[in-house]
Amino acid sequence: MIVDTRFLRKLNPMIVGTRFMRKYRPILEEVTNLRWLFTAVTLSAIAILVMFLHSISKLHIGEAELELQSHDQVTLDTAKMGGRILKVGLSIRSFLKFDMTEDLFEFDGILWFEGDPRLLEKTPIDKFYFDRGKLIEHTELPPQKDRRLFKVRARVQSNLEYRYFPLDDHRLDLVLKNVAMTAADAVLTTDLDSLFVSSKALDEGSWKLLEKKVRSGFEVVPLRVDANDKVLDHATATPEVVFSLDFKRKGLRPVFIIFVPLFFIFFLGLASLTLDPTLDFSNVLALSLASLTSLLYYQMVVQGITPRGDYFTLSDRIYTLLLIISTATFLLLMLHMHQYWKWKGKTELPEVLEYIRVSGAILRRLALMLFLVVMLVCLLLLMP
Repeated sequence: MIVDTRFLRKLNPMIVGTRFMRKYRPILEEVTNLRWLFTAVTLSAIAILVMFLHSISKLHIGEAELELQSHDQVTLDTAKMGGRILKVGLSIRSFLKFDMTEDLFEFDGILWFEGDPRLLEKTPIDKFYFDRGKLIEHTELPPQKDRRLFKVRARVQSNLEYRYFPLDDHRLDLVLKNVAMTAADAVLTTDLDSLFVSSKALDEGSWKLLEKKVRSGFEVVPLRVDANDKVLDHATATPEVVFSLDFKRKGLRPVFIIFVPLFFIFFLGLASLTLDPTLDFSNVLALSLASLTSLLYYQMVVQGITPRGDYFTLSDRIYTLLLIISTATFLLLMLHMHQYWKWKGKTELPEVLEYIRVSGAILRRLALMLFLVVMLVCLLLLMP
């Protein structure tokens, strides 16, 4: 019988590895047994739940505060002495449309201006409008002493940011402008008490009003700038008032709808690392492929309820992370089977095949632990 010594030299490291595993296999099996893996997965699930609950408990408003040039104290004192101060207030009775996903809002209420009756009469305050919006109804009501009132119904947009979706909270800015007025005609002021939102303005839904803010000032539109963007000339400053409403999402429904199925599919695919593909390849392949394809399909479903934007939302980033790990899981299983089939065709020595099987089991379970750690660290970094 002729023996190919070159082939034996190639097998020599595997035979040494087989002897090593025979000696230390009980320890290796104890370290990589399913009890440890079940504990790791359970702790990971608890850690994910804690991170989500902690993030939900905080306010994550993505919208930056609008730029507005405020009147200095000298201008306010001068306007007050000259009787050119007009106080502005807004009372919102109801939101006829409140769509955070489409960034579209419609409300009705009372807008009022308070000041010197002579200033109210000669100033074109009825030429007001809401920025990024349309006045559907604009009716002046009978005056009350030193106050002019208007019944308004407006449809507005607020340029919402959805980077933290579905853990996002939002600020709705109602920007009141009047291009028919200038800062020389009158100075518009307001205070927090002048903004009222009825407790019945919002139906019982997914949002609740958390905070109100008001600001007043003026807008300056540049007409000419130099090479350094320094304003050389600008249009006449027009008064402006910003009514800001901070809304917080209520409940866990969007989080459960998006993330619970997502993580269930992900952990289902990750469980394939605990199975031996050399013994039951068809079922392991089916489990891993089913998880990967389900992730791809489910993302199309999630896109239907995700607000439109040219940036990655929080759900997009988490989905991408889980998809990368699931793909790595599938490739690792295929690599293990490739090595097993490769050596199975070259040798019939049971020690060699046992070495490949057991070393692959250890590699898969170590990869499972690594993937869990990477996932938890990345989620911790991604959470707002």
